[in-house]
Amino acid sequence: MKLLYFWIGYNTTTAEDIYWTDKSYIEVSENIATKVSYSGNHSAIRIDSEWYQSKWGSDALVKHHPNDVPVGYQATMPKHYYIRAPTITGPDVISSNSISTYKVSNIPPNTPVSWSVSPGLLIVSSSSDHADVGSSSDTNFGGWVQATFSINGNPTSIIKNNIVTWRSGIQTATVAQQIMKGGVSTHGGDFSLIDPATSNYFDYRYGTNFVWRIDFPWSAEQSQGYPMMHFGGDTYCGPFYVTVDFTDAFGYQSTVYRQFDTDCLSYYLSPNPASAEVSVEVLDNAGSSSGAASATEPTYTVQITDMLGNPAYHGKKNGKKFNLSVSSLKNGVYNVTVSDGEKTGHEKLIVKH
Repeated sequence: MKLLYFWIGYNTTTAEDIYWTDKSYIEVSENIATKVSYSGNHSAIRIDSEWYQSKWGSDALVKHHPNDVPVGYQATMPKHYYIRAPTITGPDVISSNSISTYKVSNIPPNTPVSWSVSPGLLIVSSSSDHADVGSSSDTNFGGWVQATFSINGNPTSIIKNNIVTWRSGIQTATVAQQIMKGGVSTHGGDFSLIDPATSNYFDYRYGTNFVWRIDFPWSAEQSQGYPMMHFGGDTYCGPFYVTVDFTDAFGYQSTVYRQFDTDCLSYYLSPNPASAEVSVEVLDNAGSSSGAASATEPTYTVQITDMLGNPAYHGKKNGKKFNLSVSSLKNGVYNVTVSDGEKTGHEKLIVKH
């Protein structure tokens, strides 16, 4: 059954206007209704089949028979009957080792309700107005609880989505891949904890007191305590771990850690210091030089600058191993930049004649 939502007081401009936008009521038969609309220009509370309760303008609150209304409200015209829209209430985050209760509200008394849950959740017990739900898995995102019942003989279902099952403690690598996101460059990165079911940041429902760490000397460049952090510092190439500890929704310590990679070009300079010539050896993704020759030799753009940024060399080289002449350079420290057009690597070179 598709629920149709209505506004009580359709032609008025009062505080009741919110009912049009917040889907507070659905239309039902008179015998289970709690509100009635007189052709859209007046609403009343339905006490029972004989008595309604209304208020017109500044007049007193009146208890009256259904058709005992001012002439202007055309009591003989069709009436429409409503109840509050059914809802499911319950926690957004549940513990993997405890039971949580979900309740259905705003349905007629004694209405039979059947409950169902998404994979990873299980129904421990249930009744017409609530279900006790547990977990059959560890940390999991995007679960749901659904209540199905009939109103006026029409099958109706309501659902609570995006329920998170959380296991306190150190999270698995799979969970870390799901919830810790990062945008990384060779000079730093932005990292955050994300609910993958909604793409929103973690908030107070998940935990508090977030403390971020990184396993090499980049510095935290914003305040601790939030589910996001920016680290920055000197140029770095290679893999690293980011860790965040926090107090989870159940008061326990939880930890998420994940490996990231700056995905920059890695290479060796040898010898270093150099006096006449330096050999450059580009590494593959595993951190070792690639021994197998490819059908097409890669081309690299190479630049050498002094510590003030003044150019000392700029050119292109083919192959993963090549030599650079430094015999004409003065003694000192230089920055060597090598790029394949997608990745860029930076190393320091000492020239000493």
